[in-house]
Amino acid sequence: MKQTPDGWKRVDPLYVVAEFDSQQQVPPGAVFETKPKTTTLGPGRYALNISGHFEDGGGLALVALFEMATEPLHLEPDDIVTETRDGDHVYLETEKGRDDDEAVRVTFETGADPDETGLLAAETAFQTPTLRNAIPYLQQRGISSVEILTNEYAPFTLNVALSLPHESPPFHRGESPPPNYPTEYRDITFTADVPDKKW
Repeated sequence: MKQTPDGWKRVDPLYVVAEFDSQQQVPPGAVFETKPKTTTLGPGRYALNISGHFEDGGGLALVALFEMATEPLHLEPDDIVTETRDGDHVYLETEKGRDDDEAVRVTFETGADPDETGLLAAETAFQTPTLRNAIPYLQQRGISSVEILTNEYAPFTLNVALSLPHESPPFHRGESPPPNYPTEYRDITFTADVPDKKW
């Protein structure tokens, strides 16, 4: 998790599950070693949260705080194969979307209501391909909407990533995010129309 002006926010779009058989028990006094997945992090204060359960059903949570003194993350599109502009609207095709028979379109519009937005951490945007490709266009002057063709699996990761700004860790209350995920990212606010894919 990362400490932001909007409180602690989980920055990994997906939970990291240790490589450990859930049926196997670690006996008292034993050491269980694992390497947590590392992701690209910008500057700031972070908390690595590790949780588990004891044999008797009791739980345990450990938190390690650390600071990163790095350069701010800079988003750059890395999968755009075509770009078409029509006034203040940009239509983008990604390589993944073009190669997918079940490709989907996601539309972002700038100007979300600031009272409803959740703050999206740069680390989450960086790790989410659809956001990494779309946000640099949303930040351009004169662009109010971005439509992006991407692969059929993108809505799942995108829904998770856009839900994170509306969570309240470490004590998540389970609220559902507002419709269209009103989101704030650095100098912009936007909403996202994400197709409802069922698998």
